[in-house]
Amino acid sequence: MKQLLLVFCFSSLLFSGCKSANEKKAPEEKMSAKFTAIVQKETVLDSIPSGSGLVFYGEHAFIITDDSPYFFRLSRRFDQGQKFPISNTTGFTDFRIPKALKPDYESALIGEIAGKKCLVAFGSGSKSPERDSLLVVALDNLQNPKTYSLKPLYELIKTTAKLTNADMNVEASALAGEYLYLFNRGHNVLVQLNWRETIAFITEKPTGQNPQMKTYRLQLPNIQGVVPGLSGACQLGNENKLLFTASVENTQNWIADGEILGSFIGILNLDKLETEPVQAVALLTDSKGKAVIEKVESIEYAGTETDGTIRAFALTDDDKGGSKILEIRLRF
Repeated sequence: MKQLLLVFCFSSLLFSGCKSANEKKAPEEKMSAKFTAIVQKETVLDSIPSGSGLVFYGEHAFIITDDSPYFFRLSRRFDQGQKFPISNTTGFTDFRIPKALKPDYESALIGEIAGKKCLVAFGSGSKSPERDSLLVVALDNLQNPKTYSLKPLYELIKTTAKLTNADMNVEASALAGEYLYLFNRGHNVLVQLNWRETIAFITEKPTGQNPQMKTYRLQLPNIQGVVPGLSGACQLGNENKLLFTASVENTQNWIADGEILGSFIGILNLDKLETEPVQAVALLTDSKGKAVIEKVESIEYAGTETDGTIRAFALTDDDKGGSKILEIRLRF
């Protein structure tokens, strides 16, 4: 499959310029673009550990975590919560599953499967077989979650994107139109798949037909020389664009935790994936412009105001079991 190096160029963040793979200088208007991501409010999530995926549906917010034996449904004010057991973690009753055994669900979305709206969560794939499962929960039957193996799909992704086992770490997922987008932290690989073909490949008997797939490698700006890793994504309203997040951890590999240095939020233009994919990107800050030292794991679109300001909510994980919701305003 065709792979493409996509280069993000930002003058206002960490360096005065950048060059693409063919050494061409970025356009001046792109270099001077102004985009901010400012935290307005934060909410601590009591009794929800290690938050990793946030999605809205109707009046509810659904949260999945990477090491809890439950998924959670809250109001969109993030209160009045309920928890529901995950079928492949029924042997665990503690607040958190030990790291060596956790299913590591790192991303979530709402998608249609067999005519029903479902909460869908992807295991990271960073350890097999423990982290190779897909969680599917029909929203009209939250008490009956199902899981499926992702190993065949992840093997295809590794082959197509030329990733090793150590590189595999799916941290984000999003749907836009007919396509599923998976964001792999290892080498910051974006995977584009046909949604219906992919779900059939995972949940039905093998037909010999692999899902359509394209992969792209994204080059991101750094903090103190540390390259961020893709961590969250969602569709930007009804547009053919995605909001994405990338967190910066001072670690020696794609899996181990490290000192958190901050997070970026950006907009990906899906109509220009092979030419000019990045519309904007910003370091997450407070109202005074100071970097917010949080590891953002997920992002969810909440609306656009009349002046163009984008409202979003981000889910964070402090690597110690603590989770927060950040209310964010994105402005040009």
